[in-house]
Formats: sequence, C-alpha cells, structure tokens
Amino acid sequence: MDLAAAHEGMVTGTVWVADEGGAGLTAIDASTNRVTDTVEGIPGPHDVQAAPDGRTVWSTSGPANLVVKLDASRYSLLGAAVTGASPAHVVLGTDGDKVHVSTAGDGSVSVFAAEQP
Repeated sequence: MDLAAAHEGMVTGTVWVADEGGAGLTAIDASTNRVTDTVEGIPGPHDVQAAPDGRTVWSTSGPANLVVKLDASRYSLLGAAVTGASPAHVVLGTDGDKVHVSTAGDGSVSVFAAEQP
C-alpha cells in the first residue's frame, strides 16, 4: 500500500522544510506530498515558522546571523534582519506583531516588529 497515496487530500496547506546543510527552504503541498517550490539563497536555514495568517514564513540563517521573512504565496524573500550570533529559533508572538529570535552564540533573544524586515 502506498501510504502517501492513501493520505492524499486528507491534509491541506504547506509544509516548509529547512535545508540546514544547504541554502534554501522547500515548500511542500501537504495535500499531494509534492514539492511546490524551493527558495534559495538562505545560508544554513535552521528553524521555520509560518505566521498565523499564513501570508509570511520566517526562518533563521545561522551562518549569516539573520532572520529572514518570505512571502508564502510567491515564494520570495521579503527581507532580512541581523540577529545575535548563531540564531536558532524564530517564534511569532500570539498577537502577530512581534517576532522573537533566540541566539545560541550569545544567549540572547532579539525582538523584531513583524512588519519588518
């Protein structure tokens, strides 16, 4: 039995996967289990989080000490901001207006306005 085929259409939305050993984020259509696009040019992406409204996706880039913001429907980079050393996780606030980034290199948390970068 093909498990992927058996579950096709049961789940909808997009699953984002960080290629930590590479330089991109891959979007997978959850209903078909197929890759829809890969956004390149993000060195060593580590963590990925979609905004509650689904319009943006955020990721950290450890080697570049950045947090990046993507347009989830166009699969394009909207901006980036410098974080502390070795950013690890990105967490969006429950109100949707703040983005928190933890950094392993200096033990800090950076806070950004969600409309930035």
